[in-house]
Formats: sequence, C-alpha cells, structure tokens
Amino acid sequence: MWVAKDSFWLKLAACGLLIFTVRLWLIQAFGSSLPYWDQWDSLAADLFLKWSENHFSIEQLFAPHNEHRIIFPRLLALGLFSLNESQWQPLFEMVVNAGLAALAAMFLSVLLRRYLLQQQDNILLLTISMLWILPFGWENTLAGFQSAFYFMLLFSFIAIWGLVLHSPYQWQWWVGALVGFCAFFNVASGLLIFIAIFSVKLYQLWLDKNHAQQYIPTLLICLVILCLEFALLVPAPHHAGLKPQDFIQFLLAFSKALAFPAITHPFFSLLAFFPFFIFVTRLLWLRRPLTMAETLLLTLGVWIVLQAASMAYARGANGAVPASRYVDILAIAILVNLLSFFVLMPMLVQRVRQVLLGIFTLWFIGNVFFMCELLQETVLPALLTKSHNNVLQLQNTVAFLQTQDINTLKNKNIPYPNADRLALLLSNPNIRRFLPPSLQNPALLTNQKADNTFITNGFYPTTGTYQGSKTLGSYNQQGNNAEGTFLSEPLTIEQSFIEIAVAGYLGETGLRLGIWVEGENEPRWLQTTQLSRETWITYQIQNPNKPFSVIAIDENPQYWFAFSMPYGVGRANRWTIWLLNHVDWLLALSLCLLLLPSTFRRLDKATLTTPS
Repeated sequence: MWVAKDSFWLKLAACGLLIFTVRLWLIQAFGSSLPYWDQWDSLAADLFLKWSENHFSIEQLFAPHNEHRIIFPRLLALGLFSLNESQWQPLFEMVVNAGLAALAAMFLSVLLRRYLLQQQDNILLLTISMLWILPFGWENTLAGFQSAFYFMLLFSFIAIWGLVLHSPYQWQWWVGALVGFCAFFNVASGLLIFIAIFSVKLYQLWLDKNHAQQYIPTLLICLVILCLEFALLVPAPHHAGLKPQDFIQFLLAFSKALAFPAITHPFFSLLAFFPFFIFVTRLLWLRRPLTMAETLLLTLGVWIVLQAASMAYARGANGAVPASRYVDILAIAILVNLLSFFVLMPMLVQRVRQVLLGIFTLWFIGNVFFMCELLQETVLPALLTKSHNNVLQLQNTVAFLQTQDINTLKNKNIPYPNADRLALLLSNPNIRRFLPPSLQNPALLTNQKADNTFITNGFYPTTGTYQGSKTLGSYNQQGNNAEGTFLSEPLTIEQSFIEIAVAGYLGETGLRLGIWVEGENEPRWLQTTQLSRETWITYQIQNPNKPFSVIAIDENPQYWFAFSMPYGVGRANRWTIWLLNHVDWLLALSLCLLLLPSTFRRLDKATLTTPS
C-alpha cells in the first residue's frame, strides 16, 4: 500500500491538523472577539475605517507601525475583513493565524526531513509538533494582529530553502530571494535571514574558493536586499526606554533569550546552545566544504542567534525576559540543538559519542524540566489572567457603547492603554458599523403599531440582560398575561446573516418571532430548537438583502418571550464559530490520521504472512 510505503505525508498532514486544532482549542478557551491594544489604531482607525470610507491609499500599506512595515498583516487583515462582509472579527483572524502557524511548521518539517532526518520522521514530527502545540507563544495565538510573526517564519524558511539549498539562478533560488525579501514586511527582524544566509555563504566561499560562482550570486543578492531593507528601517524613539541601557543589560537579555525555555535562568543558555556550539566548532576545525545538511543547520542556528540578539537589543531593558510573542521564534532553537546532536554523532569516535550522549541526556532533562516550569509558573497564570481580563474589558467596553459615559472606561480594565482615545474611536459611528458582533449595540426598535405589550427589558427578573444591552419583551406590568403585537420600522443589515437572541418561551403556542421582508405577503418565522426559559439563546436568520421589519406576536396569556435587537453577522464569523465549537471533532480526526500509517503497516504485514 502507498500509505505504508511513504507514510510521512499522511503523518505530516495529521501533525499539521493537530497543531491547528490545539491552537483552535486555545482560542476557544482563552480567546476574545474584543480587539486589543494596537488593533484599535492600526486596524480600526488606520485600515478598516479608511477602507470603509473609500479613503484608503496604497501608501498606507507601507506606513510604519512602530519599528516595522507590516504590509502582509495589513493585506491579510483587509482580506479577512472583506471576506467577512466588512465586519471585524478578531477570532476569525486568530483562526487564520493558527493555519499560518501550522503551515510554517509543515514546511519546516518537509525541509528538515529532506536534508537532515530522512530516517527519523517520527522524531522530527514529534519535536516540531510539540514546539508548535505547547502555548509558549500564547500572545501570538490569542491576538488576531500577530500574523506578522507567522508570515516572517514561513517566509524565512522559504528563503533558506531557495537561497541556501539551490544553485544560483534556478527558479527556487529566485523564489527564495523574493519571498525572503517579503519577510521584512512583517517584522523588521525579517531582514536577519539575509544576514544569516550571507554569513554562511561567505564562510562557504572561504572554504571553497574554486567554486566561487556557486556563492557570489547569493552573496550579492543578499547584499542588495539588505541595503534596501536597512534603508526602509523605521526609527522608533518612543521605544528607546525598552532598549538595554548598557552592554550588561543587553548580555543578560540575550542570554535569557538563548536559554529558552529557561528564560529566567540566563546561565542555562550555555547548556541550551552547547550542541550547536560543538557543531559549529567542529565545522571550523575540519575546514572542509559543507554538506547540504550542515549548511541548512548552520543557517538556521545563526538565524536564531541573530533573532535572539535583535530581541535583546530592541526589548532588553534591565535584562528583560523575552515576551511570549517572541517565543514562537526562540522555540526553534530547541530543534536546532537537537538536530546538532543528530549530525554530530556519526562524526565522532565511540568514546566521544558516549560523552556527548551524557550531555544530551542533561540537555534533554533540562529542557523538559524548564518547559514544565515555564508552563506552570508563567504561561498558565498568564492565560488565566487573560481570560479574566477578557470578561472585564468586554463589560467595560460594552458599557461605554451603551452609555457613552467616559467613566465606564477611565481607571478601568480596558483593551487599550488610553481611555480617552478608546472612547474617541468607539464614538465614531463608522467604526461602530464594523465592530465585532460582541460589540454590536443596535438602537432599540420602535413599534409601528399603537401597542405597548413589548416593553424595554420585558423579561422575568431572574433572566438578566443580554450582554448588558436593551431588549424588548412581553413580560410587563401584567406579567405573563400581556398579549399584543410588535412590528418594527423597516431596517437593513449588510451581512449575510441576522442574529437575534431570544429568552422566555418562544415556541409555545401563540408566541411567534420573525422578520417581514418588504414585498412579501407573509413573515418568515423563526424556528426555535428549544425553550430558552430564563436564559438567552441566539438564532441566526438568512439576510433577505432587502429592507425588513421585526415582527413579534404574543397571543398566549400563560407565557412571555423577549428578544434582542437584530444585528449582522458575517459569513466568515459563522465558519469561525463552527470551527471553535467543533474542536473535538478536528482533534479526533487528527489523531485518527496519526494512527492510520501504523494500522496500514500492520495490515500489510498480516497480508504478507497469510498463507495463500
């Protein structure tokens, strides 16, 4: 069977799906649809607002964002915004970012398997899967705006594949140069891949001067691209306080970055990078042309060290530990050092191998121990705090949208560093139009009929409000006995679906809720799946793309029901919620895919051993 003969691709797909699924679980458990921090200015004010008002220009794609020029994250955000029918949904962005992370992991797996670990598929896939699954880089996973890091990783891997592992002027070489150039337009440190490639190619030229034509074109294109990217670098004076104030602070921050996962133990960096250090030392000692595997590993290692140095330089004040958003990069150092062991072992005599194996044991135990420590002492508390903050920040933001009272934001837990600026953004009616569904606060509908049965917040007292917003219901001064009809003024909604939350006993005889589309003879009645009772259940109706009125009828004196004001829900929002609600299905599918290769191998063996 072909699956048994070459199961790598099936296992790769399973690992990619597993990485994607576990990140979806993290989003489901700790994510929020509330935009956070930089998103309000960079996306809401600078991108979506101007796009919606037809004031967008191509120059805005290249505009600086702190030290970076984030062209690809902006393009992705605009694409997702348009795909979701001009509705902002950070959860949708997070889901797509999870896919990007899985794609980067899969590409790196293919790259390393081809040139380094052809006979060690399981070890390679297990290591990469664990590094991408464990939530060390939770800040990137739980923020829709962090696609920059995943783009930078993927583009850097493609640059290595094209420029390092292929001869000059082949199409792969050109692709590597072009895509590598694009890495800079996500995170400024994207240019470091060309410094790493330049360094390795220069070393190869020094070793193998007789084949200079194999290295000089790559050196030249790296120089050209680096000159362009250094010219495009953006100074950020307002971040000067985040930089180390002296060499000691830089060295401390640099050591902590290299020490990952022991980011609070800088001296662990000596053990963490010991395998790569020995690997480089041996290459320098041998002074022979490098193999493809050695070239690939050396480039990856140099690139990681440069990334750690850039983090220490830009954010190393007082020897700070690297933030969670940088850890998706630093985690690759574990893979580099593990591969260094595999490459070194065949080169050494038996006695040295035994020593190296002892060091590997210490290295492995140390990494596992500090991973557990980091998860327990830093990551898990941060996630729980994040979850708590999500609730408070959403409550305070919704409170402002309902009251326009700045005191609901000032000195409160909010998703932006400045309450006045956040209030200004939230007060803009054009920004309000594209806010996520959780922040939609449509005005209370008015009744065309002279009927006061449905009143504001007309629900049984124990029900509670729906997301703090005003609703209409038939539980009034008469209690359940109230009977009547509500027919709203016509309204329109942009998105493909209309969402309405319902409480009470809609579904009982005589209680009906629906929309009456302009030009139609009969309303489209909402079909409920269960009685809401004293809770709220949301339902979605296909948007007729015409003006419609909301119609509510209570003809049963024994029951009541209430409903929220309708608001639009983009099509992609539905996909996102469906995926997040079916994480367990995806997890089961990925585990089944992982088990398939071994199952087919056993079937093959059973077939071969069965007598004819």
